[in-house]
Amino acid sequence: APRLYSLLLNQYCRSGNVERRDVFLKYLQDEQIRLDEDIFAALIVGELKLKNFDRARELLRSMNENSAPPTISTYKEILTLLISEHEH
Repeated sequence: APRLYSLLLNQYCRSGNVERRDVFLKYLQDEQIRLDEDIFAALIVGELKLKNFDRARELLRSMNENSAPPTISTYKEILTLLISEHEH
């Protein structure tokens, strides 16, 4: 199920659907579903796509506080996005 949650959040974030992302994130929190590295990565990428760099940095910091430290994969995804956005 966590994989499905991250896929849904990823879709909302990548499409810029902030309202659906926020509703779904609230649902996860209400259900006390632990936010894992994939969910945080989806949220961070979404914030970066919206140019919300401070919020993305906050999320990156909060990963450690929530026992979901960023992995090499998280950093790779962030860097890939930043590079592709810079090239356009």
